[in-house]
Amino acid sequence: MAKSHAELERVASARELQSMAGRAASSSQKFEAPSEKMPWRAVAILTAAQVGQGINFTLPLSLLVYMVRDFPMSEGKSEGEIGQMAGLAGSAFMFASLPTAYALGAASDRVGRRPITVLALVSVAASLIGVGFAQSYAFALSWRVVGGLLNALPGTIKTVLGELCPGPLRAQGFSYLSMGWGLGTAAGPLIAGALARPCEDGGFLAGVSGACGEGSLLNGRPYLLPHLVGGGYVLLCAVMWRFFVPETLPRLCATAEAGGSSNGEER
Repeated sequence: MAKSHAELERVASARELQSMAGRAASSSQKFEAPSEKMPWRAVAILTAAQVGQGINFTLPLSLLVYMVRDFPMSEGKSEGEIGQMAGLAGSAFMFASLPTAYALGAASDRVGRRPITVLALVSVAASLIGVGFAQSYAFALSWRVVGGLLNALPGTIKTVLGELCPGPLRAQGFSYLSMGWGLGTAAGPLIAGALARPCEDGGFLAGVSGACGEGSLLNGRPYLLPHLVGGGYVLLCAVMWRFFVPETLPRLCATAEAGGSSNGEER
């Protein structure tokens, strides 16, 4: 009887050891480092586009009150009225994006992420450059509205990142987007402050006759240069996205893979 009891204890101990080994093995599998690789080139371009989105957010806001004050229609207006006009122009971009955000997201589910995102980047670049060329309040406000109406970036950038990055690496990928947004929102005011009014006393182009002579572009449009730099950067992001970021819409990816495999079978 004692012998049977000892055998039962040995069997129970062996089973417990096997159970502990199984749990340890499953735990090591659960926390195993991901074997998938981060698509670094695409993630870098997504991060660069997020930098451009931050620049678009803060660069115009840093200059609009001065631009509005310099527009001819602001003569005789109080500082309070000028502030209200600058606030309206600043928020116009975000307000304009509200009615089209869902439609642009739905369009990206039909025609693909890449064309909608490239369109949004081009519209942001055009909006920045258009505001830089503005010599009237109505012209500047119109370009802010146009840029907002076609801006799908807040949704599509995050969607593309989620579809590009394997599950275990998504958190790392989203951290780069946060970093890009921070860099862009910090760079916007720096670009605005460094490049605005370059031909006035203290400006870095003051006294350069070729760039700041009478009737020159920068002399007549003192806020153009920072907007050109910001818009040119966003336009470069659009070009890079078009050629180096793959389409990630699952339906289109599956169609492309099926087409490639059928062509391979035919050959």
